[in-house]
Amino acid sequence: MNPPNLTEQCNQTFNTPQGQITTQGIKTRPAAGPAATFQEALTGGTGRYVGAGGYSSVAVTMPVGTARITLHIKENCSGNA
Repeated sequence: MNPPNLTEQCNQTFNTPQGQITTQGIKTRPAAGPAATFQEALTGGTGRYVGAGGYSSVAVTMPVGTARITLHIKENCSGNA
């Protein structure tokens, strides 16, 4: 019998000298281990990132609890200055 999958809500805030970026998403992973990779939507920002859109790519690495996160940012999606 395979163990069930777990679904988790993920929220991230990245603080940079130019402003903050927030992402969120839902990931599903095996109950017995981490999700290998998943994506989150870029949901907002401050400073330089007001109106930004895009997504993050999250690759879970070992040891469990660490990840490599790449932000794919499209600035000024809403037309804000």
